[in-house]
Amino acid sequence: MCDENIQIPSVQWLRLQFWPSSNSAAAQMNTGRVKIKMMVSAGQHRKHHPDTYYASAIFRYQKEFAIRIRNSCTFICEDDKHTVKVGEPNFPVAAVERGRQVIVGLNQKMVVGDHDFTKFSLSPSVSFIVNIPENIDGSFYDGHVHIGLKENCFEPSSAARHACELNKLLTTNQPIERHYHDGGPDHNIRFARTQLTKIAYFLTRDLDMLVSVQTPPHHSWKNPAERVMSNLNLGLQGVGVMRSEMPTMEEKIRSASNMKAIRNVAKNEEGLKEEVLDSIQPSKVLLGNVFSRLQLKGKNFQVFSSASEDEMKDMANQLKKIDEEFCPDILLDTSKPCKLSEKLKDFIKQHCVCGQYQLSIKKCGRKGCVCGVRRTPPPPP
Repeated sequence: MCDENIQIPSVQWLRLQFWPSSNSAAAQMNTGRVKIKMMVSAGQHRKHHPDTYYASAIFRYQKEFAIRIRNSCTFICEDDKHTVKVGEPNFPVAAVERGRQVIVGLNQKMVVGDHDFTKFSLSPSVSFIVNIPENIDGSFYDGHVHIGLKENCFEPSSAARHACELNKLLTTNQPIERHYHDGGPDHNIRFARTQLTKIAYFLTRDLDMLVSVQTPPHHSWKNPAERVMSNLNLGLQGVGVMRSEMPTMEEKIRSASNMKAIRNVAKNEEGLKEEVLDSIQPSKVLLGNVFSRLQLKGKNFQVFSSASEDEMKDMANQLKKIDEEFCPDILLDTSKPCKLSEKLKDFIKQHCVCGQYQLSIKKCGRKGCVCGVRRTPPPPP
């Protein structure tokens, strides 16, 4: 038996006696080396597509042709930015992900809500009117930038809306226009609805020629309008966005959590659409003020309003010059089937050339045709 005054070591004490005296020396015996390093992303991954070279060549030919006729041509690049979430009344959400630090008051905090769950959102649409250089070595990243803000639920981006907005913001009416954009559903030139919209735009502006080119899949970065998106992201840093409260319709949409549900409620509730757009208007004004202070090469961005349904219907009615029985709602409501009549097919056959990435519309020069008389002199024989 041991004396009561003798301290008997515990199991934990024994373990500590065998603990290595040099941690680093022991670690070298029990670990290996992995060839890795810490770094910052230098760029975005660009997925390969077999048509990349072909589509790039079309874009270069488009630029070269625009340079040859720069005095009678307008070159426009279009693209939509990622949506900006709009918070509920008294609950603003961040316009973009948390980024750089922003300036606030001495005893204030920049606090915004979680932006993962919102009912409404805005889509900034970019229309970049390029100053065409004198030679191919010049820059196509100089010009005037126009930004439009659309409420995605009741003002969704569509080919008809883009065409009406572009028709309003162009201050000059050159006889030839060349458009460049991605191949999204609101711009895809292979869609019949987009082709009809381009024809209606062609007739509205009395163009001699309209050429619309789109990027190949996964290559929207080639669009010069993409250069503007970084400027917009800088302007949106530290901005909290929320809508104002609707007078009578808040309870009607309380259970509607997405755009489809809100649109279904609007079918049965007259006046809901108007109240939603009015409640979103302060957010549009806020973002419009932010964007109007941004610049590209010393030129301030211009902000325009979204096209109304009446304006889109007026442009769609231009197709009645070709087919008197054409229904303009086909261009406005993308859920309706778009079927071409024989008269429209004949017009497309005589005036249009559509490829995988390019759509060309040109006046035929025949007397009495609905396309009109050419505004540019005929080419030399």
